[in-house]
Amino acid sequence: STTPCFSVAFTHTWQEMSPMQEPRALMSVTELKGCIYAMGGYRDDDGTLLRTAERYQPNINQWTFIASMNEERIRASCTTLNNKIYICGGWSNIRSLNTVEYYIPDTNQWTLITPMGTPRCGLGVVAYMGHIFAVGGRDGFRNLRSSHLLVSDTLKVMSQPSLLCSESGINNTLSCRRLPNAVLLMFRLNSKTIEAFDYRTNSWITVHTSLENPMTHLDLYSTVFLGRCFYIVGGVFRYTDPCNRVWRYNLVEHTWQEMSPMQESRYSVSVTVLKGCIYAMGGFRNSTSHRTAERYQSNINQWTFIASMNEERRNASCTTLNNKIYICGGWNYGALNTADEK
Repeated sequence: STTPCFSVAFTHTWQEMSPMQEPRALMSVTELKGCIYAMGGYRDDDGTLLRTAERYQPNINQWTFIASMNEERIRASCTTLNNKIYICGGWSNIRSLNTVEYYIPDTNQWTLITPMGTPRCGLGVVAYMGHIFAVGGRDGFRNLRSSHLLVSDTLKVMSQPSLLCSESGINNTLSCRRLPNAVLLMFRLNSKTIEAFDYRTNSWITVHTSLENPMTHLDLYSTVFLGRCFYIVGGVFRYTDPCNRVWRYNLVEHTWQEMSPMQESRYSVSVTVLKGCIYAMGGFRNSTSHRTAERYQSNINQWTFIASMNEERRNASCTTLNNKIYICGGWNYGALNTADEK
């Protein structure tokens, strides 16, 4: 299996990379110091949840195992801060996790830190202004509205913990690390409201109170941040009706706007931003995984197909490095260890 990668600046084609050491779906992926890290997930041959982790070095096109995490995790969320990788929460066997650990590449060691007060899987994690925010998710039974702030490796529950989920269901986490204007914004469509946290005042404010009614029934969508706007990409209505619709929330004007739709309906789609464009890759519709991919240009409000990936995949993880998109793992009649570069 391989890891696809896409070089926008040059070939506009997908390249099949060296395969990961293990097939993984619902893993966590991030970039640090010019390398890509893939952590946790599960493989389908025996249903094993993984605590293994591996690193991809683009200069030698090679994945190698690094130290394993302290716990198996799927649907965890990760970010980087101060040259460390932090991975928070997730699901292990039959329970949501409240554990948090960080990895230091120089020592090849994972260290558990103070756990979150609430177990959560499918959460959103964002590093901003020297802090890490762990937001929303599920505790295994319900969507969570509370948030935690990580300061000096200690997680604290925020005052007035009314922040909304960064995702719908338990798949899609926020695809950005840093937000402007000292404000962290997250949302959950089912609540019909959006709230923001201002770290300077340690308080929450309601910034929008009336989401479009049809959006309240949307699940398994993906979120991405571009130009001070949140985009909601794809999804499925009531788990039966996949859609190609796209919405944008403007942080400056505090307004929702429906944008041009994607070329294809997709849910559980992988999204990222590169050079001012949004890329949507793979996903699922009508019992079939996609290998198609498309690019959104916000200046002309238009989606166009780009080169298709080498294989179909959904629930894959993606990141950017050196002006390339890397999409790793995912699911297509089984967990994948493949990776592509574009």
